[in-house]
Amino acid sequence: MHKKTFHHSSQISLNAGFTLVELLVSLALFTVIVTAAVGSLYTVNQASVKVGAMRTVLDNLSFATESMSRTIRTGDLIICGGVDNQSGTANCALGNSNGPGNEISLYSTIDSAIIEYRWRTDSLTGNYEIQKCTVVNNSVNDNNCVSITNPEVNVQKMSFYVDGADATDGKQPSVMILMQGVATAGINNIAPFAIQELVSQRAAE
Repeated sequence: MHKKTFHHSSQISLNAGFTLVELLVSLALFTVIVTAAVGSLYTVNQASVKVGAMRTVLDNLSFATESMSRTIRTGDLIICGGVDNQSGTANCALGNSNGPGNEISLYSTIDSAIIEYRWRTDSLTGNYEIQKCTVVNNSVNDNNCVSITNPEVNVQKMSFYVDGADATDGKQPSVMILMQGVATAGINNIAPFAIQELVSQRAAE
């Protein structure tokens, strides 16, 4: 009697890890993804810095406009054309032949002095700025003037229209301020602006 012997053939396949090609492909894909992510973060950060810088510049412009408006609103004895026009008409209303003024003067109850706001060129940057001057002996000296706008703000056009400043016309004094220009915050970060504000004069409380 013969015994039958059975031989079992077993073939085991073991996965020991990634091949070198798979590792290189994975590393290349990871590098591409990380590079793209870092580039996006850098772009977002740069945009955030630009927006922040521009906001600071525009906040200064807003502060200058509000400062003028507050002084005019609580002031008295306003004259279109500034102290150089004390002998002329105080008004330069919109639509009149007199045209607008580039400066106005008034008695400021905030400063307890006669103040003149004027539009002038910054000698250092060549940009146009808004200056606040203290009038002494019915005249304006450059030493008594300070810029209320940043050098980054170039006020290319500015006009003051005054109505109701004549004590005999029975009107409530009002000033329309028109400004136009560009604000710059760094290279290639430029924002044009145009501002129109109407301020009615009233006595300080």
